[in-house]
Amino acid sequence: MREHGEIRHSFELILETEESTLSDKLLISNAIDGWEVVRGVGDVLDIDVLEFVGDRLVLRVSLKQPLTYKEINEYVGDLLAFAGEQTNYHVTMKPVGIRWDTKGGGTTGDRFDESLLISRSRPSEMLKRMDIRLQREAESHSKPKYDLRPGACYISAERKSEKAFEIFTDLVTHGLQGLCVSRIRPETVREDFGLRKTPIVWLTQNAEAGEKCISPTDMPRVHFVISDFLDKAEDSVILLEGIEYIITHNSFPSALKLIQLLNDRVMMHKSRLILPVDPVAVGEKELALLERDMRPLHETTP
Repeated sequence: MREHGEIRHSFELILETEESTLSDKLLISNAIDGWEVVRGVGDVLDIDVLEFVGDRLVLRVSLKQPLTYKEINEYVGDLLAFAGEQTNYHVTMKPVGIRWDTKGGGTTGDRFDESLLISRSRPSEMLKRMDIRLQREAESHSKPKYDLRPGACYISAERKSEKAFEIFTDLVTHGLQGLCVSRIRPETVREDFGLRKTPIVWLTQNAEAGEKCISPTDMPRVHFVISDFLDKAEDSVILLEGIEYIITHNSFPSALKLIQLLNDRVMMHKSRLILPVDPVAVGEKELALLERDMRPLHETTP
């Protein structure tokens, strides 16, 4: 059958979008760039934006291994779903055509067969199993010490993340909904910082019953969990502690792209992200790249 025939050459994918602003186009382009990293498909294919004029978006898809029509359409479906999530579904994209590389072998065509398009597995089941609920800590009777601007990401260059946890705890005990993703054992976080209701996701390779755990190698799941929290929360803050652990098990460029994608989501939802980083562990150049689009956390010191 046609859907099982293998494609071995590159092609151009033509998409039709609704009327979109420049900001929407930038978000879509960034989402397409980040999709390869977050979904971990870089060893299968590369995607580059060739043209984005009016309602026409043209992508260059370079295959690194043979794929069937069915597999290609699965990847395309997942890419469109991911881009939709990143833009909070402000823009709808529809595949309308393919330009095959006629220099390579295989069938040449210019129409996209939507009948073959099927969605890849959605993260809903995983999110259901994680069961991260929006809960607020008991309100502190003291005055808040810190105030982070909504829609901003903050970086803290420190060895043990103590400042980051201090500010995060102050915010969630003064009305903000919080999510903590950390390399530190959740039981220790609860004991040291008095967090009783705030959901804590443990970055670990050894899942433990009763705790919400994600492997540091599973960046898509980290992205899904944080994005889902942002979609549901009203006035929120996220602490992502352990970026060095993620870098060690993946690569710095991949981790940087994850932070850039989360930065976009935080801005869109007017949330806040706190990222403590050990400057010794990541290196001077890498720290500078992380700091480029983030605010120094020390500026919030009372």
